[in-house]
Amino acid sequence: MFKRDDWIFGLISLSLGGFVLLNIEELRTVRSMDPAGPIALPGILAWLMIAIGAVHIAASLYLKLQNRTPSEKTRKKEDRANIAPVCLITLSSIFFIFLLPYVGYLVAMPLLIASIMFIAGVRELKRLITTPLFVSGILFAMFFYGLRVNLPLGVFEKLF
Repeated sequence: MFKRDDWIFGLISLSLGGFVLLNIEELRTVRSMDPAGPIALPGILAWLMIAIGAVHIAASLYLKLQNRTPSEKTRKKEDRANIAPVCLITLSSIFFIFLLPYVGYLVAMPLLIASIMFIAGVRELKRLITTPLFVSGILFAMFFYGLRVNLPLGVFEKLF
């Protein structure tokens, strides 16, 4: 469950939780109908982030002390295997951001979802086609019609 390098995630989580705690005080002046006040939920979430960070740091230190770490050669292979999908998803996201103004949300989003599914290991063609179209359609309807968000339509500008 825990890995040797979880201390990095732990530090990030601790930092974010601390940052939120330091910056929610200005929310006290916001009028809210919530009986707990406007800073209750952000405060709870910040403390949970700090707790999760502390658990990850402690588990990482425990594993290091127990000397249960894989050999250096095995760890380098695992690192390369773990970094490849992250790099591919990042490249897909950059491609999505570049395409969005030109082809629009209705084309770019299914491509992004399909590429992430492919990178994650989904190889069934029917699933790679239907899932992105279905999810993109639902998201488009929610944001465009339900929330009235101006999505980039690209080539479909004249239809909407």
